[in-house]
Amino acid sequence: MGSNPLLQLIYVSQASTDLTEEDLIQIIQTSVKNNQQKELTGMLLLFEGTFMQLLEGTADKLEETLKTIENDPRHHSLVVYFRSHITAREFADWHMGFKHLDHSDIEKLPGYLPAFDDGFDLRKVAVNPQDGVALFKAIAQEHIGQSPSS
Repeated sequence: MGSNPLLQLIYVSQASTDLTEEDLIQIIQTSVKNNQQKELTGMLLLFEGTFMQLLEGTADKLEETLKTIENDPRHHSLVVYFRSHITAREFADWHMGFKHLDHSDIEKLPGYLPAFDDGFDLRKVAVNPQDGVALFKAIAQEHIGQSPSS
């Protein structure tokens, strides 16, 4: 892995305003373009004004992108839940998977319901990075209908 290992992180932040469908399309299009250029992969979720994102990439590109995200005025109160070294990507084929979740989506994931009480708190169901990754993979499989990596 050398001096620039692969990292995976999961963060949560709050939308600053109600986002329109056009806002979301712009966020996704820009993210896909930027993530392709930086060789980042992952998935973005939105639930009741809360963003949840899993990102994977080399340490330098991931930290650079996280700084950009932290300075984006469309959201605030960013908290990184997990940051860990990985040997392989879980979302290798996705420069930016996206799902706007609603309550009916969440009800299909009973093991994760406590995380969605009163906003979103991943710590209620995840005690280590793999628990957090499992949530994203379950949503990808259940709601997008495909596995995030081949």
